[in-house]
Amino acid sequence: MTGDGKTILENTSVIIKDCVIAELLPVRYIPYNAYADKIINAKGGLIIPGVINIHAHGVSFGPFLPYAWQGLSTDRILANLNNHLLQGTTTILNNDGFALPCEVDAINKIHPVNIKIGTLHTPKNFRAANLVAGDGLEEWHRRFTAEEAVAAGAVALAEVGAPGTWHLSFPWQSPPCLSEANSIPSICNNQKASSESQISKAPCHCPLVFLQKTFLARYRLL
Repeated sequence: MTGDGKTILENTSVIIKDCVIAELLPVRYIPYNAYADKIINAKGGLIIPGVINIHAHGVSFGPFLPYAWQGLSTDRILANLNNHLLQGTTTILNNDGFALPCEVDAINKIHPVNIKIGTLHTPKNFRAANLVAGDGLEEWHRRFTAEEAVAAGAVALAEVGAPGTWHLSFPWQSPPCLSEANSIPSICNNQKASSESQISKAPCHCPLVFLQKTFLARYRLL
């Protein structure tokens, strides 16, 4: 199956060089396959290009999630990667952005999925993570910078705008006043409180307003 997800090429040989699809030849048997390092008989199967997953967590050593929780065990990381691989994923962007390049490289050496580096190594993101957890951050994580990450091959900011930044940067708890609410104020009817004054004046028994008040309070800490 080709990259459009619809076209199926039957009786076709796939030539791979340096881990990249080099050619698709419309023959079952390639005369010069004696020179191949490895030949896979995929008769009766379906070959697809490797899937690129641009958003995944728990696939490398280092702090977990934008909250910088303690890193996962090796067994759990490998199990996560095996699940990705079994679903056709061969390349992953690591969105645990506090992981160091050496931590990502260590996993790349022991698992066939190709993991790309992201970065969250900015002062504001460190502060945001500390508001939630930050217990997975070591001194070498805190000293590392986004500029160094880019120089080491980081391809994206991972994951700015997530719950680890000001938007939802708090341990979740339900507001006590929710259970006492008898009605939902009009501000919640398909609307958002758009200013600080609206948010501060709105009654907290509206779930949306409670969240906005919490966001605002946490944002000021940054």
